[in-house]
Order: sequence, then C-alpha cells, then structure tokens
Amino acid sequence: MLMNNQIFFFFFCLIVECVWTREHLFQLNNDMYLTIVKLSVELSDTNVSYCLMQCQALNGECNSILFNTDTRQCSLGSKIETTATARDTSTFLLYHARACNKTDGFEKFADDMTTACVWISTNSLSYVLAYRDCQYRKSHLFAPRDVNKFNLFDHVMFSYNTTLWVGLDDSEEEGVFRLADDGSILNPILYPAMFKTGQPDNGNNSEDFVFYYPGTRRFNDVNARTTARYVCEISIFV
Repeated sequence: MLMNNQIFFFFFCLIVECVWTREHLFQLNNDMYLTIVKLSVELSDTNVSYCLMQCQALNGECNSILFNTDTRQCSLGSKIETTATARDTSTFLLYHARACNKTDGFEKFADDMTTACVWISTNSLSYVLAYRDCQYRKSHLFAPRDVNKFNLFDHVMFSYNTTLWVGLDDSEEEGVFRLADDGSILNPILYPAMFKTGQPDNGNNSEDFVFYYPGTRRFNDVNARTTARYVCEISIFV
C-alpha cells in the first residue's frame, strides 16, 4: 500500500505543484549573477517541489537547483557560483540549501545521525512568548521530529542544566502533539523515548506545552503559566 501511495505521489507531482513540507529547507535566491554547478541530473516536465525532493534524495551531493518556468526543465547542482552572464530571475528560479547562519547567534550541532542549527536563549519566557520570539528570529522552537534529533538535543542541552521549551504542544487537540516547524503530528510511538515515564499526563487538565527537564533528560508537558529558557531552530539541509 505504501509503495502504491509513493507511485501515485510521483505521478501527481509531475502534473501539479506539490506541497512538500521539506521545501522550507531550501531558499529562493534572486541574485541574477548566481548560477549552479550542474550535476549530471536533468529533469523534464516537472515542478519545483518534485525537483527539490529529488535533490534532497541525493543525500548531500545536490545542494541547489535551477528551474526553468517556461520549459519546466530542472537542473540539479552541487553548489552555487557567480557568473558574468545575468540570469533572468523570473524564468530561471535558483534554489539553494539553507545553511546555519551563525551571524545571528545560531550554532550548528551534528552527530553521525543528524544535524541541527539552534539558538539557545539566556532568559526565560512562557511558551507562547518563546514561540513568538523564535518566529521573530526567522526560526521556530526546536522540533524533535525523531529519536535522532531528540538524542542530539539531549546530548547538547543536558550540560545547560535548565528546563528548555521545545516546539511541541497539544493545545489544538488534547493528546495530539504537533511540531512547531510545520504543524505535523509527532508519532506516539516516539513518546517512550522522549518523554519522562508517566508523561505526558495533562496534569490538572491544563498541560499543553512541552519542555526538556535535565533531571530526567526527558520531556514533560506543563501548563501555559510556566516559564523556561528555550531553543530556536532554523531548518537546514547542509
């Protein structure tokens, strides 16, 4: 059944512009004197979303694309470079992978399994205000999408020995925890690996927001009145 869905998605993407949740990992660059260093992969009669998906599937070999809006041709590239010939930015759309912008105080952490670009606050705020501050920084509260990201987070943040907000809440629907980066639902199968034993418990029917507790090195759901330091994240590809 999964394979049939993937085949359907493949052909659907060839016909219309797909809404791909990972597209935010790339950014559109309108500098007309930039182009890509092409790989040997050329896609025909396609769209931006599918092209970006194929780029990501190359696991780091591809970091940019050049899409022709007239012909719907797409070229995959290893990187971007300057060129003496101006590019028509309305016809040739250049996307490149986002990198961790350390000039804004963000820092890149990585292990063998995953990578994260984060900024760690020095002050404490409520979840809502922390969420807004991350948005102001053109980021989002850290999204623990899988066990690999959780383990990296725990490895880095444990040394801070403080509670930290992460981008996870069930304020929209009780018991359904959504990630702050794209609103997708965290798989309940992951709860035992991420949450403290007995959590989340929605104590007093008022706990909708999640923070990291260094005493257990796990997550806990708490109420909206709680304040804590927080971790903002920029979704990156490289």
